[in-house]
Amino acid sequence: YSYQKKIIYKELDKKQEKLSIKIEILRFKYAEYKKWSDRFNLLIIILSSSITLLQSVNTEMNINTIFFSLSPIFISTLIAVLASVIRFKKWGDKMETISKCISFSILTLSDIKSLKNDIKIATTKKEIDEIIDKYKNDVKGSINKSEIDIITNLKFIDFVKHMQKFQQYSLRFKDSDGYFQYN
Repeated sequence: YSYQKKIIYKELDKKQEKLSIKIEILRFKYAEYKKWSDRFNLLIIILSSSITLLQSVNTEMNINTIFFSLSPIFISTLIAVLASVIRFKKWGDKMETISKCISFSILTLSDIKSLKNDIKIATTKKEIDEIIDKYKNDVKGSINKSEIDIITNLKFIDFVKHMQKFQQYSLRFKDSDGYFQYN
């Protein structure tokens, strides 16, 4: 049963590593959507405030120039365009979908880690068989659902775009982790 134990552990370890990488790529994609959404929303807030400022100055000082007459119209139009872009891009909806996918995948990772721990402490063939049954009946379905959710949220271009950043963070983490383990 020792050989079977090693095979199952290695298989779970591979699934855990692949899922972890995909979760991190999803996090990068989420951060990118959030960045753009925040920028556009902040710009709308700034433009809306500038309209208020211009109209207040115009009212208080009674300035009747073309600038004070047309600026609110142009700024309002720009705000409408920005709001339309936000609605068209559906960043909020995409962020929510990605967030749910990440959450479910993290729960799946937790299940995988739990199974790996069970394998480490298993001492009999019966315990290994129970772990295999648990994998087949519970965890395998969660892994498949996570993979399907991830596939629908990530495109190949996302891996290409974010993989270098992931590798840099992963190397930094390994360096710092090695430093703390050494000291």
